[in-house]
Amino acid sequence: FMYELQLKGFIPVIAHPERNSAIMEDPNVLFSLVDAGCLSQITAGSLYGLFGSKVKKCAEVLLTHNMAHMLGTDAHSETRGRGPFMGRARDELESILGQDKVQDILYNIPERVLKNEHIEVMPPIWYKKKKRRFFWFF
Repeated sequence: FMYELQLKGFIPVIAHPERNSAIMEDPNVLFSLVDAGCLSQITAGSLYGLFGSKVKKCAEVLLTHNMAHMLGTDAHSETRGRGPFMGRARDELESILGQDKVQDILYNIPERVLKNEHIEVMPPIWYKKKKRRFFWFF
């Protein structure tokens, strides 16, 4: 399906992948989609723990592995805890990625999407899950 959209000139944008249970379990589920030319958009609240620590961790993994390209608000209303809060999310982004990449995620890439311009992103990095080691002492 994604390939068919691309053949028609569309670039699929996958919204809030960090909140998808399959991607939380294995971030490389998103790898193949991004590697095939899709973009993804993280939800701002995910970066500061609005949806829990597992979602926050997944968002960080996707960002540091070039599998996330934009930041969306997912704002439903200011009074129900889902306001835009982009300033807070920007601060989290800077602590994770640094200023240069923040500029791309918040401004450059979204602007190119809106203008229907060519978008060039860094290739995704395969996520290697850290193995837990258990030590038994007798």
